[in-house]
Amino acid sequence: MPVSVYTPAQATGAWVLLLHGWNQHARDWSERTQVATLAEAQGWTLVAPDLGKSVYESRGYPGMGSTVPGLAWTRDVLVPWTVTALGLPDAASNRAVVGVSTGGRGAALLSETGLFGAVAAFSGTYDLAALAPGTGEYRIHAAVFGERAARADVWRSEDLTGRSPPTTRWWLAHGGKDPYVPQAQSRTQAARLASAGVPVVTWFDADAGHDWPVWDAWLGRIGHALLEPAASPGP
Repeated sequence: MPVSVYTPAQATGAWVLLLHGWNQHARDWSERTQVATLAEAQGWTLVAPDLGKSVYESRGYPGMGSTVPGLAWTRDVLVPWTVTALGLPDAASNRAVVGVSTGGRGAALLSETGLFGAVAAFSGTYDLAALAPGTGEYRIHAAVFGERAARADVWRSEDLTGRSPPTTRWWLAHGGKDPYVPQAQSRTQAARLASAGVPVVTWFDADAGHDWPVWDAWLGRIGHALLEPAASPGP
C-alpha cells in the first residue's frame, strides 16, 4: 500500500503514525492539518499509509473495501518497514499513533500491540455492538465484516469492548455534533480506559463535528506532549 513519509530537518528518531478514516487519504494529513509544522518543531518523522476503505480489520474478509487488512498490514508490515527502511529506533517510547474516525479505531487496536507509547484517537468507533443497523457507521463496517446478524462471530472478534486495555498513554476526543459516529462511542471507551487505570485525557466538545479542522485543533491541543519525554537522538 502507498505510504507518505515526512522527515524533519532535525530528526530526533521519534515518529508518529497517522491513520485516516474510511475512504480518506494519507494526503489529507498534509493538506488539511498542521501536523507537519508540529513535526518540524519537535523533530518527528511522520508516516501516513493510504488504506482507502478500511476499518482497520484484523484479517481479510470477502468484499473488503481495501486491498489489505488494515490492522494486520500496519502492524506486521508497515511498522517493521519503518524501523528498517527509515532507520528509526525500534522502541514504543519513540513512537505514537494518531487516528481519526475509523483511524481512531485503528489507533485503539494498535495500542494493544505494545508497539506505541502513546495514542490519540479522534471521533472513533470502538463498540461495534452499539452501532445501529441502517446508520452510516454500521454500513461501512458491514461492508467489511458482513451483516452483523449473519456474522456475529466476526463482529465480536473485531470488537474492542471485551478486551483488557493496555497501559498506553491516551488522548481521546469526540464532538457532540458528530453526524456520523455517536459521541457515546468515545465516552464508552473513556470509561473502559479509566476503569482499567489507563492514563487518558478526554475532550468531549459539545459543538464539534466530524471533520479535519476539528481533528487538527485537537492535535494542536496535544502538541509536543504526544511524545514526551523527548526521544533520544536517532540517525
